[in-house]
Amino acid sequence: MLGYPSDQRGDHRNFMRWSSPSLLLLDVGMTGVGRPVEEGLSIPTSHLLTPETDCTTHYFWAMSRDFRQEDVALSEQLLRVGVAVFDDEDKPVIEAQQRMIDNSELMSLNPVLLQTDGPAVRARRVVEARLQAEQAS
Repeated sequence: MLGYPSDQRGDHRNFMRWSSPSLLLLDVGMTGVGRPVEEGLSIPTSHLLTPETDCTTHYFWAMSRDFRQEDVALSEQLLRVGVAVFDDEDKPVIEAQQRMIDNSELMSLNPVLLQTDGPAVRARRVVEARLQAEQAS
């Protein structure tokens, strides 16, 4: 779908950058095996979260790409896939987590944490430290 030659092997990447407290940039792309990222294809996706209440948040996202930019059919396909992934995967999980956690402090619920949860736990700690510093000043 990305237009990477199907007869070639490549390296796929998903890089996420978080800017506290609520901005994320996901860079999905491909390069030739062992080649620099700059030589490959990239689909950066911005995720912008804006709290509305204690339990609700507006979630905005936008995609772009650095290849086949004139290809309208690819634009439409990527949009369909992006919407489907968010609506069918991300949104149901986010909403289920909110229902389960509600206003509880996450760690007070004694969650089972996997190694892959490390970045999310560190992010929570950064946000909590910033909130405490803001309240102290």
